[in-house]
Parts: sequence; C-alpha cells; structure tokens
Amino acid sequence: MPSVCEALSAIEVMQAAAAARAEEAEKRKRRSKDFYASQPWRRLRYAALRANREKHGCITCEVCGSTEGPFDCDHITPLSKDWSKRLDPANVQIACRACNFGKGNRDSIDWREPAP
Repeated sequence: MPSVCEALSAIEVMQAAAAARAEEAEKRKRRSKDFYASQPWRRLRYAALRANREKHGCITCEVCGSTEGPFDCDHITPLSKDWSKRLDPANVQIACRACNFGKGNRDSIDWREPAP
C-alpha cells in the first residue's frame, strides 16, 4: 500500500499532466483562431467560394446540394489530423453550416464531383 507521501506525489504528477494537456489544447485553439483570421486563409476561402459559385451557378453545399447558407469552407482532411494541409486548395470544399458541423473532424470524405 502506498504511503501518504507517495499518494500525494502521484496526485501532483497527475495534476501536472492535466495542466500540460490543458495548456496544449489552449495553444491549438489560439493557433486555429489566428489561422482563420489570417489573410492567406481568407484568400483561399474566397477563391473556393468563387469557384463553387462558378461551377454551380450559385453557392452550393457539396454534401447535400443546398443553396441555403450560411456556408463554410470545410477542410476535407481536418486540421486536427494534418495541419500542413491548411492552405491546400485541394483540401477545401464548400459545405452548408449543418453539413460542416455534422462532419466535424470525424472523416475526410471529399464530396466534390470529380473533375471531367
């Protein structure tokens, strides 16, 4: 049976690990927030929205086909899975808010129609 000192030491180690995880999560959150406010992201998002509109005649959700906004520029491979693809034009598709929130970061399905 562990002594009181050993038990307290184990608790301190667990608390330090939890604090480190929370700090890392906060860093990821800040990095993501900064990214979505950046000019490179805004330019890529605009280009994706424009290409979608030119292709369909109006902005259209690639998942469900809805023309009712609001629309999001969805990362096909989520940033949490591969941060290096954050500005890759081949990694974005237009999705209505409901489809984008439903997808979350759980899959990497490309819903766009293949190019002819």
